[in-house]
Amino acid sequence: MTFDPLVRPADGDIASRAVRLATAGTVLAMVFTQAPARALLHNFQDSELLEFWPLRDGDSQSGVQLLQNTRERQYDVHIDYNQIIHDTQVHPIPTKYFAAAEFAGPRRQLLGDQHVAVALAFIGDMCAKIAAKWRAEDDCTALFTLLQEFLNESGGGALVKFIKSIEAGAQTTTFAAIAMLMRGFVKELADFCENPQKTPERRP
Repeated sequence: MTFDPLVRPADGDIASRAVRLATAGTVLAMVFTQAPARALLHNFQDSELLEFWPLRDGDSQSGVQLLQNTRERQYDVHIDYNQIIHDTQVHPIPTKYFAAAEFAGPRRQLLGDQHVAVALAFIGDMCAKIAAKWRAEDDCTALFTLLQEFLNESGGGALVKFIKSIEAGAQTTTFAAIAMLMRGFVKELADFCENPQKTPERRP
């Protein structure tokens, strides 16, 4: 399939969809690991770079457009980040799936398992593993099942509640836009996990 970063992959292009979700999940995990560093904030203010945000759904692209028209001080974004993290009670994250997936990212030691950045990093890691297995023409059923169970048990609910907290409390346009990116990510992830095909067709 022809790769076009500005077009949403076809539903059947599992590897491309998984890579895009892995990329978005990893970047969003960086956003919430700590108050955005100057370099990360610069990237979120780079209109040309934002054109290549990996998810092309309506919520994500609304977030991109809002960021493209936003120029805020790092200090104000940091204040907003600290307030959001301090005020948000994250819904319990089902951490038993981390061990089942052999996920041991550095954020687990730094932040603890009940942190939204760890959940986002876990999802990104799972999507990257699905993409690699799919391209190797391996059965992805177990990975899809693990990710779906994580979301269904309470992982998905934790992310939705976190998004609502950002939407209700964000004082900067930057975090209002990031909430849109998060909402698009969660919707695309749910749609991806509902894909009926879990095993690639092997080439003759």
